[in-house]
Amino acid sequence: MSDPSPKPLLPPTITDICLLSSNVPRALAFYRDGLGLPIKRLDEGFAEFGTEQVVVAVWDRENLAAHVGWGAARHGGSATMIAVRVDSADEVDAIHVTLTERGIACLKPPKLYPWNAYALYVVDPDDHLWEFYFWAGKAREEPDF
Repeated sequence: MSDPSPKPLLPPTITDICLLSSNVPRALAFYRDGLGLPIKRLDEGFAEFGTEQVVVAVWDRENLAAHVGWGAARHGGSATMIAVRVDSADEVDAIHVTLTERGIACLKPPKLYPWNAYALYVVDPDDHLWEFYFWAGKAREEPDF
């Protein structure tokens, strides 16, 4: 039996995540100086940071709206969370210490959540939520949906 799914429009790997920003210099300081991400590319209203597998880019809202004609880019708000899985709870704790030393406020200290993730959450200057987590146990047998 053949697979009835349509041919994927995306390659098997997502290569970039672009976050819209109202202040690229402020975001640049957060990602470069706070999270320690290396800069791959800088341009007017745009900064790109390299990680091992995915590029994280920050694009000025007004610049994007002017160039691609997407008026929605000018409006605030984000429904995005970027998550980084690490190998241990100790690594989450170490990230917490480093972020705190760099002046980045965490929403709460790292803790074990009901879904068995030991996690830490921070928000960038444009309200994009970041999660640093370690799976500390199996998924719940019967999630509360």
